[in-house]
Amino acid sequence: MLKSILHRAVMQAPKVLRLPIQTLPFHWYSRPLQLALQQLLQEQLADGELDFLEQRTLQVDVSDLSLSFIITLTDEQLQVLPPSVDADVVFAGESADLLLVAARRTDPDTLFFRRKLSISGDTELGLAAKNMLDAVDWEQLPKLLITMLDKTAALVEQAQLAEQSSTSQAQSAQA
Repeated sequence: MLKSILHRAVMQAPKVLRLPIQTLPFHWYSRPLQLALQQLLQEQLADGELDFLEQRTLQVDVSDLSLSFIITLTDEQLQVLPPSVDADVVFAGESADLLLVAARRTDPDTLFFRRKLSISGDTELGLAAKNMLDAVDWEQLPKLLITMLDKTAALVEQAQLAEQSSTSQAQSAQA
């Protein structure tokens, strides 16, 4: 019973979070996101591994949250900007899938081939970004963040499995 309630809560979270995210001013979440990316990617920035983003724009669209933002590099500093129709490359997916990628519980290529992650625009730039993210040492993140990502990803996986099982049972009952 408790598991069922938890799974439903996890699956409904994007619907609950969507309205507050849409009503927040962009700068309320863009600045913390920018600082987090600067910290996470400081080694890659120092080594010049993000130079491919200089004056280029990578847009991230989290479709079920109606959340979009651009990541770019200007004067060796990562910046998070409002979305644009002129982005060089766009990564799009639902929050649960992007969370599983961030927690390293699923491979972005797998999601791409299952049509749960899309890349449009300059695919060469998109592949460079994906490869750079694959090389990031996630262990340099604060332990609390790693734990939160891992626990939340585990809940998402369990909820997805429960939903798939429920759908399969319903289809079997109809047959």
